[in-house]
Amino acid sequence: MSSDTKSHDAEAHHPHVLPIPVLLGVWGALMALTVLTVAVSKLDLGAADLAVAMAIALVKATLVALIFMHLLWDKGFHSLIVVGGVLAMGLFIGATLFDRAHYNESIEQLERDHPSVRRHPKAIGHPETDGHVEDSGEASDH
Repeated sequence: MSSDTKSHDAEAHHPHVLPIPVLLGVWGALMALTVLTVAVSKLDLGAADLAVAMAIALVKATLVALIFMHLLWDKGFHSLIVVGGVLAMGLFIGATLFDRAHYNESIEQLERDHPSVRRHPKAIGHPETDGHVEDSGEASDH
């Protein structure tokens, strides 16, 4: 009965074990890139803000995929699947942004006519909604 099971070739599958210093080095790089992301977010780079943030995020995602997901040592087909998924996501996000540009005038009109539709009053600091009512100069009995 045990002859019915398939025997695995010892050379066909090698588990890939990374040394601890490599894993810690990649983790340190990810932490450094996180600190860089926070530091860059405090700078006013104008139109380059999004591009810089996305470039840092791309480097971080690439490190995770290549090292922690072992795509660096895996078959090329698996990397192709991951890259294809990312490109498909980019296509959908791009189509959404293109759609926003197409209807931008209607969206701006909606925002002008109904400002509460797009922005929660608490987010823009209305005193009557965040628990702090402005005093009109009279003393309160509280």
